[in-house]
Amino acid sequence: MNDTDQPLKDISSTGDEAQRWLDALESDQTHSPTDAEPVVPITHSQAQTESFASKDQAHPALILVIIVVLISPLILLAAYQSGRGSSSSSPTPTLLGYNASCGSPDSSTGRWWPVLGAADPSLLSTVRSHFCGDAYINLEGALQVASFGSWEDAEAFRARIEQATGQTFRVGLGRVPVE
Repeated sequence: MNDTDQPLKDISSTGDEAQRWLDALESDQTHSPTDAEPVVPITHSQAQTESFASKDQAHPALILVIIVVLISPLILLAAYQSGRGSSSSSPTPTLLGYNASCGSPDSSTGRWWPVLGAADPSLLSTVRSHFCGDAYINLEGALQVASFGSWEDAEAFRARIEQATGQTFRVGLGRVPVE
């Protein structure tokens, strides 16, 4: 063999070796997981890397900071909710006692807002005996507990009567009585 053929042989052998590697890679991909894999011994550098990895643990202060950062929004939300509940902008409805007549004595606008509930005879009896002696079933078939000269007063009373009875009431449409 002469020296000029040597580079061609080197290229050919490199190509053959590359083909063997490709064939080996393809055959590795087609093996099932149950195929036995050759055991590869761990070298000194791999063992040293694994030993450094086990020493590379998180600092306890860092863990504490992470926990505080994750929990602080929950603590702030709880504090906000408890503060909002105790110092609400709308006053807490006061307890409702018995009155012979409920509602406003007069209306500055001439318009009246009724507080209405279900026309239930049992509810009418409860409201008359414990809260408003003049409650009645109106012509529309609703329990009318009282009427107020402003929507705001009617709404405040509605909240109080609901709290006192545990029943649902509503404020009706404001009306001007026909004389």
